Amino acid sequence: MGTSPLNAGVSLTNKPASEDTDEEGWQPLSGGTVNNVRRKGDVVRRPWNPQSEAILQVFRRLGDRRVQGIPQILGRTRDFVELRYIEGAPVLRPWPAEVKTDAWLKQLGNWLAVYHQAIEGFELRNGARFIWGPDTPAAGMIVCHGDLGPWNFLHVAGNLTGVIDWDLAYFGPALDNLAHLATEMVPLREPRKDNMGKDISRSQRMHRLEVLLDAFGNVNPSELLQHTVDWYQRLIEETESYAQRGVAPFDDFVKRGFLEEYAADCHYIQEVWIDH
Repeated sequence: MGTSPLNAGVSLTNKPASEDTDEEGWQPLSGGTVNNVRRKGDVVRRPWNPQSEAILQVFRRLGDRRVQGIPQILGRTRDFVELRYIEGAPVLRPWPAEVKTDAWLKQLGNWLAVYHQAIEGFELRNGARFIWGPDTPAAGMIVCHGDLGPWNFLHVAGNLTGVIDWDLAYFGPALDNLAHLATEMVPLREPRKDNMGKDISRSQRMHRLEVLLDAFGNVNPSELLQHTVDWYQRLIEETESYAQRGVAPFDDFVKRGFLEEYAADCHYIQEVWIDH
């Protein structure tokens, strides 16, 4: 999505704004608007919020299963959770050459397949809840990251090092993760000059989609494309519903015009990829 709740998340970049360093030496990390995230040395400090316990339970599960690129929990206080800083730069526009390759898409597809296997069957405990979605997974649901745009993938010279900013995680259909990843990284939505370039052809993008799906496994393009349209339609409905109830940050997403952009992206994918 061009701008989305997913774009609004905090990317833990390695670009601290040193002029805002507080008296204890914590430097703010740039890249997002939802959370005030700070770094000191190898430690990242994030404010404790209603979904923090749920996210930490996800991290513990993935750490136990040795999934690479997951933030390591160092501890928590009454107001903060502290994580190990992950080296690497997020994929911001304009995209660097290293992430325009088949090799990068293969890494993402492989990582997502490993993640899905590790998180299958996971349920929250002790009253922990995500910020949105059901409290328990129905059949076919897993923990979806909720913000799988390129800005939340860290890399060093095109090698994937981390997957960050899990605050919008939710229980949902497993293919939601793949739909969002393909929407942004193929891209399935209308390409831009500063990602793969406006002149990239549909056939070139179909090749990129096939590379991603081959790395993930057991999903064909037609299945994923239809699911992507369904995912957008649910995203529109749920974002509007949570905004009407005054749930942050969804109320802000609506004010910023995200619903209109979701609808435009959904129409584009239906017209260009399915009705073509």
